Amino acid sequence: ARVISETVSTAGLDKHPQSKQRGITIDLGFTSFDIGAVTIALVDAPGHADLIRSAVASASIIDIAIIVIDCTKGFEMQTGEHMIIAEAFGVPRIVFALNKVDLLPDQAAIEERARSVKAFLARSGETFTRAPIIPVSAATRRGFDELLGTIQQIIGELPARRDAAGPFVMPFDHHFLVKGFGTVFTGTVLSGTARIGDVLEVSPLGFSGKVKSIHIFKEEVSLAEAGDRAGIALPGIDNDKLYRGCILATPGTITIGEHLLFQGRVISFFKHEIGFKSQVHLAAGMLTVPADVFPFETRDGIDIALDSVSARVGEFKAYLHVKEPLPCKAGMPVLLSRLDLPPQVLRFAAKGTITTILDAPLPMSKIKEKAGRVKDGSKGIVEGLAESIEGAARLVGKEVTWMITRDGVPITLTGNVVETFGTKGNVRVVFRGESPATGTVIKLVYPKALKYSISPST
Repeated sequence: ARVISETVSTAGLDKHPQSKQRGITIDLGFTSFDIGAVTIALVDAPGHADLIRSAVASASIIDIAIIVIDCTKGFEMQTGEHMIIAEAFGVPRIVFALNKVDLLPDQAAIEERARSVKAFLARSGETFTRAPIIPVSAATRRGFDELLGTIQQIIGELPARRDAAGPFVMPFDHHFLVKGFGTVFTGTVLSGTARIGDVLEVSPLGFSGKVKSIHIFKEEVSLAEAGDRAGIALPGIDNDKLYRGCILATPGTITIGEHLLFQGRVISFFKHEIGFKSQVHLAAGMLTVPADVFPFETRDGIDIALDSVSARVGEFKAYLHVKEPLPCKAGMPVLLSRLDLPPQVLRFAAKGTITTILDAPLPMSKIKEKAGRVKDGSKGIVEGLAESIEGAARLVGKEVTWMITRDGVPITLTGNVVETFGTKGNVRVVFRGESPATGTVIKLVYPKALKYSISPST
């Protein structure tokens, strides 16, 4: 990032004290450079495994991801995690920069390393198969003309993603006080336009104020619109209560979600199961918040709780209970992760979208099974499925099953409860095909409303 940056914003490159001490990017850095008449805002995200939350925070605001691979090390776990981040949040285009090629012995070694990267990407899905691979050296500036040329070409191919006519929405990544101006919020405008004098709201905190000044890379301007990297000053805001991931927006624009429906897929290399009420980290927009996940499936219009899901399942649905205020909307891409796992293993569990924002926890059922016996095969009387006439009445219309064996092959036959029989919980069943003999075991599988608890939100 430092090699191609021309203008450094207030939240610039590696300003965190530990960045210099550890020699790595600690926090998001924001700079810019020009290609022709186009100004490119560059987001420098940490690559280190311990700092993956910051990398996730950057994904929702970028149009092109440049994933840097150290050619002396090749693919590492965090390389794969950054690929998942880019794909999960729908980053339109991806470029791979094969860095430190000056440390390889010759051109043949560089070409061989590029071929190995290309072969790996070919097995990683269409998103990555078409991604350019540019050998570069930050130390010697080798390859940067090709890298910038590739970026320029991609920019010309990208469709417009930002809506300047919609409500103003800007997640902010940094905030600080400036005497005489108030709190300055810096971020990337995702939609709409803000002008000096407009009233904006800080979601989910509920603060609001009038825009006093707007700067774009240190130049004072009268408005900020979709696509701009801007600093917006609002007086009268409690700066101490702000945090990254809050959103500066037109009042009433942002929904705060606590109960969410999710649909997505377990990531293929995730080695663990996602159990009912598993604790996960939910990344949405620039925020990563704790959440409980409750997988379920829908059968005949009834939402049935699942004990767990894994990579073998493919697509799945889940109710998510979010434990901290989360600005969100239906259709928003999200990533479920287990950041408590060690960085040597894949920590991203599932990717997908928020399909619905609920007002309350999702009512779910659990599949139950009861076994009874045929009391009178000639009349279809079955006992043991209910304990009272009231319980038997609730079974009318439900399907039952029983097993037979033909030529050594087990076959399931079915029937339906048509009425109660007597006062002791017996029922009469009409069987399809042949009728079972007296004493045959009859099974009833049915959904029962599930009582489950959710942890309190903060």
